[in-house]
Amino acid sequence: MSLPVGISVLVLVLGLGGLGVTFGVKYAVGWVTGNEEGVDRLAAVAQSQNSGLRLSVEGFEETRHFTRLTVTATNGVSHSLSLPLFRNCALRDERGSTIMADAFRSDWADSIPPGTTQRGIIVFPGHLPGGVKTAALSFATVFGQGFEGPDSITLGGIRLRPREPG
Repeated sequence: MSLPVGISVLVLVLGLGGLGVTFGVKYAVGWVTGNEEGVDRLAAVAQSQNSGLRLSVEGFEETRHFTRLTVTATNGVSHSLSLPLFRNCALRDERGSTIMADAFRSDWADSIPPGTTQRGIIVFPGHLPGGVKTAALSFATVFGQGFEGPDSITLGGIRLRPREPG
């Protein structure tokens, strides 16, 4: 084999190997962090208000492994409210299928000071079943330091676009 051919083969092998490693690392990092690219299925922004707490879902993205919701919470009461994710936040479809939030992969601040708005990403492992047209986001318990505010909150009627085939 001539030197130019040998160098060309070596460059090709190293380039393809580097490309494979790059895609492998991107896949692994996305799976570990929940930060994967996906398709936004939200048909319209959904909002709910209960006793001074307002929730809005502004994004409903399905990735290869996860469902990622962009959520805004506004605290309209005179004390801090807390919306923890672990064993407290669920996503449910109209048929009753439920997936629980993954606090580790989410980018969500649990505590909301009075008079402020927090925005974050809540990650759910997996997806709701195919064909789902609406979903509901629930916090089973809303923790507060005073007597105002709700005990729990559910934002129902989150309308979804159909999944793209593939």
